[in-house]
Amino acid sequence: MGMKKLWCVVVAVLCVGVMAVPSLAHAQAAQKTIPIGIHAAVTGFNSGMETQVRDGALAGIDWLNEKGGVTIKGEKYKFVGVVEDNKTTPEGSKAAAEKLVYDHKVKFITGSVIPFINVAYAGVTEPAKVIRNVDYSTEAPHEMGKDLPFTFRPNPAILEGIGPALQYLTEKFPNAKNIVIAIAESGADEALTTITDRECNKRGLKRVASVGYAMDTVDFYPKTTEMLSHKPDAILIGNGGEVATAPLAKALREQGFKGPLVFGNYDDPYEILKVVGKDYLAPFWTHGWSKDLNDPNLGPEMKEVIRTMNARGGFHQWNLWGWAEVWTIAQAIEKAQSLDTTVVANTWRKMKKIETPYGEGHMCGEKTIGINNVVCSRVAITEVLPSGDVKHMKWIPVDIP
Repeated sequence: MGMKKLWCVVVAVLCVGVMAVPSLAHAQAAQKTIPIGIHAAVTGFNSGMETQVRDGALAGIDWLNEKGGVTIKGEKYKFVGVVEDNKTTPEGSKAAAEKLVYDHKVKFITGSVIPFINVAYAGVTEPAKVIRNVDYSTEAPHEMGKDLPFTFRPNPAILEGIGPALQYLTEKFPNAKNIVIAIAESGADEALTTITDRECNKRGLKRVASVGYAMDTVDFYPKTTEMLSHKPDAILIGNGGEVATAPLAKALREQGFKGPLVFGNYDDPYEILKVVGKDYLAPFWTHGWSKDLNDPNLGPEMKEVIRTMNARGGFHQWNLWGWAEVWTIAQAIEKAQSLDTTVVANTWRKMKKIETPYGEGHMCGEKTIGINNVVCSRVAITEVLPSGDVKHMKWIPVDIP
């Protein structure tokens, strides 16, 4: 080979090497990611609510990534959301979980709301040691407990909601004594009745009847007629979501009930107001949240979510649930300094402090449900006033022993 050809070969090799160096560096610096499964009803009767939860989770993931993600033993990780539709059916729930766990290989899942949906996919996640951070649960042992060590809940739910709702009733309407509770038939009926009786007894109230209704009920008049036949002073609407509870409240007012409508759940006051109308809804309160950014009582964490979602097309209060789920998972991972879900779960339930959109929380639940897998923080009392204004009245700290 001549010197000229040899020189060309050397130059070519050097050029290839120089070009390869940035590519190698890029490969070495490739972003490490943690997939987060989002188990949500994209279709079915609960899709209106759970798509809002999904959107909150996806926004929360983007927010966490903008803040740098999480650092585990010196290495940076960012999150990727993976959505599967549970179709608001037990069969769809199980299938969605199987896709997330077996196809997408996720180790952390958020969602869902309805007890029978969550029960349906526990058989997939628990044996696989996949952490799931559900939207909602009651005191029922088949939803959460020591036999479900990888199931957590970061949001306030009915167990924390009924007591404060009834306490506000005794403060505002001290002569109201007889209560009817309306319960959505979601698989938690017995647990909700038990909670209601316990909280009524603490406050000198009496549950005179429990009336159940199917979650896809369209005509509420037969059920509201039954409720009113017991001549209640107040009606406690325990669960169900606005798709059911708004027309239920409207039917009660249309049939002439003028007493307090006490929502022990977290239904959106704006959605209820839209259906029932400002001239008929009050007296009414819920643990749902005001979205007034000028209210100094909402707290910076909640305002961050509201501002972020407004910039993405509009805030809905169920966005808070999804946001809380991914945020608390991220905090538990970083605290554990591990992606081993057993290590993360054991670390998480020992955390004395954890941030939520509702304010600072702590882990709780060991005496009540057998395991410290619930994040306790505080619940809001939000009224719709006779004027139609939605007003945050106060926060009530909650704890599940």
